[in-house]
Amino acid sequence: GGTWGGKYGIDEAIFPQRMLIDYVRVYQ
Repeated sequence: GGTWGGKYGIDEAIFPQRMLIDYVRVYQ
């Protein structure tokens, strides 16, 4: 999700959800 953060900026409403998605993808 690093490039997503740089490309779109950090939206406080969606950023935690994206972090969770990335976490799940890494550990699946």
